[in-house]
Amino acid sequence: MVIFSLKPGRPLWVEIGYQFLHMGYSGILWILILLPIPAWGAGVLSFVGGIVRELEQHNWDWRALGRQDLFFWGLASLLLTVIFYAA
Repeated sequence: MVIFSLKPGRPLWVEIGYQFLHMGYSGILWILILLPIPAWGAGVLSFVGGIVRELEQHNWDWRALGRQDLFFWGLASLLLTVIFYAA
């Protein structure tokens, strides 16, 4: 199973930019969800939001989910939650 791969015809710097955008989107969603619930819940719901976004992007076919996109989305959710509790 390959988790990290470049899309055909897409340069590395473009792919890195896309992954930073996924992490940023996750962070924004995490902050918005954090206001009414605890940080761990915001992390979980942010990741669920990422899964729903990927499902919508791939016509609700769970086999076509972008593993790389979800990895970076989950990484951002986890890092923000850990930083919140460590501070």
